[in-house]
Amino acid sequence: MAPEATARAVAAPHTEPIIRALGDYHQDKKEYPNALQLLQPDYLSGELEKRIRSVSEHGQRWVIYYNRINPQTYELSFNHAFHDVYYRNGKVTRANSNPFR
Repeated sequence: MAPEATARAVAAPHTEPIIRALGDYHQDKKEYPNALQLLQPDYLSGELEKRIRSVSEHGQRWVIYYNRINPQTYELSFNHAFHDVYYRNGKVTRANSNPFR
């Protein structure tokens, strides 16, 4: 698998629920939230901290960052020990994978 595809595959289970919740929030409110905490409990269930920051079974850390640029634009990033994926309004803008870092 190509490095970009690998990074996307690793990020997807973590980012897709958040991206979906952001889309639903935007559809209802006509803007993106100032913080991911505003997605709970109506748009995103579960403990937010576990969704955005964790350690894998192999001890590899990952974190998701959210930044609302303006009411109609947000950026989200998934940063893992070996994989980084960056999104703008739910679309991947950049992805890379480097198992040697």
